[in-house]
Amino acid sequence: TFTDRCYFKLIDGRLFVLSEEDVRQVVEKIRQEQRQELIMDGLAQWLECRLKGAAVPENEFISKREIDRLIDALEVDAAGAQEKPDRQWLKNVLGRVDKSLQSVSYEILVKIGHFSPNENLYITRFRYPRTFAPETLDELRELTASNLGNESNRRDLTYLDCFTVDGATTTDMDDALSYEPLNDGGFILGIHITDVSAWIQPGTFLDGEALDRGLTLYLPDKTWHMFPSEFSELTASLQESITLPAISTLVRVSSSLRIESSEIVCSTIKVKQRLTYDDVHMKTAPNIFNLLVDFASRLRSRRVDNGAVLMPRPEISIDATNSPRLLLKKRLRQARSQLIVSEFMILANQLAAGLAAEAGLPFPFRAQKKPDEAVPSSDQFNPYVSYCQRRMMPRAYNSLKAKSHYSLGLSSYTNVTSPLRRYFDVIAQRQLKAIIADDEPYSLEELETVMADLEVSTSRSGSIIFHSNKFWMLKYLTAFKGKTLDAIVLDKFASRYQIWLDSFYMDADLPLSFGKKLVPEQKIQVIVEKVSPRDEKLQLRLL
Repeated sequence: TFTDRCYFKLIDGRLFVLSEEDVRQVVEKIRQEQRQELIMDGLAQWLECRLKGAAVPENEFISKREIDRLIDALEVDAAGAQEKPDRQWLKNVLGRVDKSLQSVSYEILVKIGHFSPNENLYITRFRYPRTFAPETLDELRELTASNLGNESNRRDLTYLDCFTVDGATTTDMDDALSYEPLNDGGFILGIHITDVSAWIQPGTFLDGEALDRGLTLYLPDKTWHMFPSEFSELTASLQESITLPAISTLVRVSSSLRIESSEIVCSTIKVKQRLTYDDVHMKTAPNIFNLLVDFASRLRSRRVDNGAVLMPRPEISIDATNSPRLLLKKRLRQARSQLIVSEFMILANQLAAGLAAEAGLPFPFRAQKKPDEAVPSSDQFNPYVSYCQRRMMPRAYNSLKAKSHYSLGLSSYTNVTSPLRRYFDVIAQRQLKAIIADDEPYSLEELETVMADLEVSTSRSGSIIFHSNKFWMLKYLTAFKGKTLDAIVLDKFASRYQIWLDSFYMDADLPLSFGKKLVPEQKIQVIVEKVSPRDEKLQLRLL
């Protein structure tokens, strides 16, 4: 029989002698196939030892590179990522593992200690980068040696009593406020944003990695920074007593709380005090705090007069940093301290957009179309009204031309106040500096390209945030299996009701109950029958 394919080839019953080069290629192919078999055998042995907790014997065919490939293939398979280039290869490796040790990829990774029992699979599924490249970190080390806060073209505002207002655990502070009284009874409000564009230039490794992420992910179990944490939390974070470059919006306000003038300048600032939302009213002079609240309320009222829709919604989050212990946090967004920050940031964004629109430079704006039907507005949270607002309001979108933002009641709007957390704001900050400081701007073509790339990365990051929060909320709800919860009916569909779970500030599905008709805004009680966090399923029953 004809079995030696190294030197001969059988085609249509005829035998051909292979050339020396063909023989060399065939022999090399066989050698590589044999090597791959030995590698897969070695990886199966490595995996068996790890699953048993036994020592792993040395194997000349198994390198860190091969183990990394196996771990990556297991991660991709466990997360259900769309791309699975090593799927068949992984199947071959796992098929060589002792059957008594075989399991699904996720459980294998947990057993060998690579994954925690509550691992966030969405980071892997959507391929959010877990680490920063060595060249990016090298670039960062060069940045930290600079003293960019002393640039001569910056206005020295270090004499101002700047203060930050953030959550108690916030470490990446990118905005600060200041109050400067005037002799005529008015004051100058300062809204200061850390100048990320002073540190990070387009086309650098740091810039590319931030664009690839699009957003900082504030997840229940971990924060994944858009920039390396050393930059976000130290280098460019507005910490106390450190002079840093900033972009400052200075607003002159009359004694009757009307805006008389404003300007946006490159500056250097020094934060004198760090405050939290909970203690800002206690640590700020009462007359100043009340004045700032009055001015913020006036700003909001003016927006409402211009058609803004108030959409207050309680903020709820799960703290899973000490998992398996989970902590549910609730906060009312209409608190006076939050009103100050939110309205002043909206003002800074509005003024930046107005300046950009006047300059006629290509600029990243945020816009929102007018809805097809009237949207209810309320300064107090109501679950049903909030649901109607979310259902009826068109999504805000990016635009390179100034357009109105319906729900904010503004003729133009942008985002420049969170450059440590949103790459959009970095782009806007660069274009703004091209107007106020003659920096090199993006061309229209460059801006179109970077904004298209940003759409992709922010969509991915948004999906991770949504699914991660849902997973941890359902994880928290597992403790309520069999218990009764208060709820409010929001809507009815063909086979289900949409309801609001009062204690958890979240929407949920409720199957239609035969013989029981529910109507919107009706208060009901439901029983938690089944919770499956990994499958994102919550099964409820009407009481």
